[in-house]
Amino acid sequence: MPLDAPVFLTAPGQREQLPHGLGDEAVDVESGAQVAAMIEGQ
Repeated sequence: MPLDAPVFLTAPGQREQLPHGLGDEAVDVESGAQVAAMIEGQ
């Protein structure tokens, strides 16, 4: 879980495993490029 960014989810079912409210802004990612873009704020 990065600081100052939403939680990144990489597999189905992960959102349901997060504490209540934390998954509301979680983002599904499929590649390292997507993770890097989210961290860089693009």
